[in-house]
This record gives sequence, C-alpha cells and structure tokens, in this order.
Amino acid sequence: MKTGSWRFLGAAAFLGGFVLVSWGWMQEEPSPVPGSQTNPGRQPDGAAPATAGESVAQSAGTSGPRSVSRGSAKSRKTGFAAIPVLEANALLNEIGKKDFPSILQAMLDAERVEHDQTKQLAIQTTLTGAIRDRTPPPGFFEQLRQFAVNPSNPESERELVLAAVGSAATEETTKFLIDLTLHAQDPALRRSAGSFLGLAGAMNGAGVKLAPMLDELWLSSRDQNLLLTIAQPMAKIGAPSSVGHLLSAALAPFGKDNLRKGPALGGVEEIFQPRAVPPVAALLERSTPGSPENKLAGLVLVNIGDAAAGRALVAWLEKADARAAPIAREWVNRTQGPELLAEWNAALDAKIGFRSERVREAIRAGLNEYRQDHGLGR
Repeated sequence: MKTGSWRFLGAAAFLGGFVLVSWGWMQEEPSPVPGSQTNPGRQPDGAAPATAGESVAQSAGTSGPRSVSRGSAKSRKTGFAAIPVLEANALLNEIGKKDFPSILQAMLDAERVEHDQTKQLAIQTTLTGAIRDRTPPPGFFEQLRQFAVNPSNPESERELVLAAVGSAATEETTKFLIDLTLHAQDPALRRSAGSFLGLAGAMNGAGVKLAPMLDELWLSSRDQNLLLTIAQPMAKIGAPSSVGHLLSAALAPFGKDNLRKGPALGGVEEIFQPRAVPPVAALLERSTPGSPENKLAGLVLVNIGDAAAGRALVAWLEKADARAAPIAREWVNRTQGPELLAEWNAALDAKIGFRSERVREAIRAGLNEYRQDHGLGR
C-alpha cells in the first residue's frame, strides 16, 4: 500500500481542525462555524454562505497538500463541497448517529456511488470520532480486519479505513493496528498498518494508556521503519516508561543498538509533555558537564519548558562546577516559555546557592541576551 497517499494526507488535514468533523453529531444542534459571531449563520452583507468545500480548502491550505487531489474543494464547488457548512454539519450529525457498519458504508459509498471525495473524507473523520467516543460493538473490528485483508477491496479504501482507525488512537484501535502490523500476510498491509500507528500520539487519543503496547512493540520489533514510526507517538505521549526507552536507545554507543538509536534520536525531539520530566531529570542529575547524557537531558528539559523542568535544570546547575557556565547560558538562550523563564529569573536570587558563581553569572548573561533578542526590558 502507498501509505503516503492523498487519503492519509486528507485524514491529517481534517484532524487539523476541519469544522465539519468536530464530532458535532454528538450534539442536538449543528456546531457553529469557527470564528463566527453570536449568530453563526450570519455572513457579511452580500457574501454567500460558507461551503463545506471552502472549509476544507481553508483548513488544508495552511498545512500542506489539500485533502482532495483532483483539484481543490473550493475550485470544484460540486456535491458535498458546495453545501453550506451548517447544512453539511447537520448531514454529518445524522450519519454519526448511525450504527458503526452504517457509518463505514456511508464513507465507502460517498466515493463509490456519489464520487465525492470531500464527503468521503468528512465521513471518515466522523467514523474516527465515533470509534473514539463510543464503544464499537463486538465484531466491528473483525469486520474492519476482514475488509483490510481482502485484496479485492481497492487499496485506497483499505487505507481510508486504516487511517480512520489509526486517527482514533484508542486502546482498541492501537491493538488492532499492531495485530495487522505483526500478523497480516500481505507485507504491504503490514507496512501500511504500521505507518498509521504513528497517529497514536494524537492529542485527543488515549495517551498514556497506549504506552504499554507501544513500549512492547518498541522492544520487540526488528523493523527500523516501524521503529521510526512508533518513536513519534511514544515521545508525544511522553509516558515515563516510553521516554526511558527512547533516552536509553538514543544514548547507546554506536554499534550497540543502531537499529533503535536513529529512531530514538528523532523521537526525543518530540518530547514536550510535562509527565516526561522525571526520567529526563534523573538522567540529567547523574550526568557530567558536556557529556552526551548531559546534552540530551538538558535540551529535552528546555524543550518541555515547564516549571518542573526548570527546577530540574537549576538544581543540576547549583551543584555543577564552572564548566557548566556555558551550558547554563545556552539553556537560557534556548528558552521558549514563561514558566522556564521564571525559573531562570528566580535562580538569580542570592538565597539560591551555587557551587560556582560563574554559573549564576552565565544565567544572568543569558537572560540579558534573551531579553535583548526578544525586545524585552532589563
């Protein structure tokens, strides 16, 4: 399967904020258009109501390829793309209230019968929301599995189903994709299912509940492409166990575990969750200035940037000798958020004891540079 197909890109674009797919089917009334005033249906004088296709084009236009490959939704202005947003939302509401097999069939028929890709992608995300927010009946995932493994079904439709499942990022969907990744007879299907595991780190997914499954796959797999994929959700979810695995692999000597080292190095750049602070802080605490452990832990904590990460950084600097001065300055210069900035300012208090005053002065110098770079007063 071609996992980089327009179907996958379309799913990502919809998840990025498409108004038609905000799970409005769970409400009795259609959801208002983002950015609208008290009266969501009111348009500027002389303006036509926004259409579903324009909503797709606006959401996709700032995030890479559009979700519809045969010309933009705005230029086509046919079928679902031409329906006003509120009317389209109402239609999706009704579809979302149906049973799971009916939503699945509606998604497939949008292209098979109506030849409407815009509508199909909207229903795909409605299906994702239903899987995430309701409990699929017994046998539904087996129905999806049978559909995915059946080579007589078009490749594009099988990918559409896998994308809908992966985007839900629940325990059931993650287990479903892992099973296909490990046991499907078709190598292309295994690769495709594995690629959609990368969606497990979705912000509104099951989060840390997925960590045990991802950790087990990380430790057992010998497929570097799969490891590259799952390192991302492991990092984005930020469960301490997952972060520990990534840090360990990233710091492994070259030649010892190269299979995981590269994926781990890419993954640690995506660690931003505050829940990841404890294992990273522990790594920093036992590191020496300038060591690989010190560089990696310090930069990850700066990226997390909350108060707990800041306290861990300052605590290490308090005990460090003068060799840590340039390190402190670099960390301060890399600061991006107000919580970490507040911890640096607090470290200038004379009540805070530093082993080397050169470290405190480096923090001060770094703060002056930071303020100058960001147009802030002293």
